[in-house]
Amino acid sequence: MDEACGGAVPLQMLTAALIGGGAMLALRTWRRRRRGDAPPDIGLALDRGQAVHVSRWRADGTASVQYRGAHWVVRCTDDTPAAQAQSTGEFTIVDVEGTMLRVRPATPATPSTPRSP
Repeated sequence: MDEACGGAVPLQMLTAALIGGGAMLALRTWRRRRRGDAPPDIGLALDRGQAVHVSRWRADGTASVQYRGAHWVVRCTDDTPAAQAQSTGEFTIVDVEGTMLRVRPATPATPSTPRSP
């Protein structure tokens, strides 16, 4: 009864394994090409837009802040004017580079104008 449905059982199992493995490899390759080779780091995306408080800048243009329970080095983004970068207060995280946070000055919240009905 080994030849039920057109072939020996071991041959059928081998064929099914090869087809299934090939399909998985094809799907994996297709998905990587669709979204790029490196998957996005979701943890870094969660930091973007968060606020940090800078109380003092160092001479080299960096500062040390407490963020998520740890000390981080902070540097302003390249498009931030030097005068704004040396101000203290609230800054917004733009990017994370290793253990360094790239920030820009936080924009003050503009009060919303009430709409008339």
